[in-house]
Amino acid sequence: MAADNVLWRTKFKGKIIEIRESDLEVGNLRQAEAWFGEGYGSFTGFIAKLVEWNVNAVACALWIAKRAAGEEVGDPRSDIEFTFADFEAVPEPKKKAKAPGKPTPTSASTDPSED
Repeated sequence: MAADNVLWRTKFKGKIIEIRESDLEVGNLRQAEAWFGEGYGSFTGFIAKLVEWNVNAVACALWIAKRAAGEEVGDPRSDIEFTFADFEAVPEPKKKAKAPGKPTPTSASTDPSED
């Protein structure tokens, strides 16, 4: 199974919100485009608008994240209200350090004493 990368992460009203690749399914993007127009229906177009903090893309992202979490949520054009003061930056999660690898055996020795 391929990794489900987090594309956008923020804290909204004290709660961490994440948009993952799998959240941007065709139905969600088609709905976003139906609501807000051209550019919202493509993966890269939607992400570009979201990274720019376009208010409609942010409302859609909140709608998508709430639906993915199983919450009841209405139309983002009228039912999702926010100010940018409602958001906080979330630091990137720390990556686990990789353990040192085992040496890889080779077919030919490089030890001169073995000649």
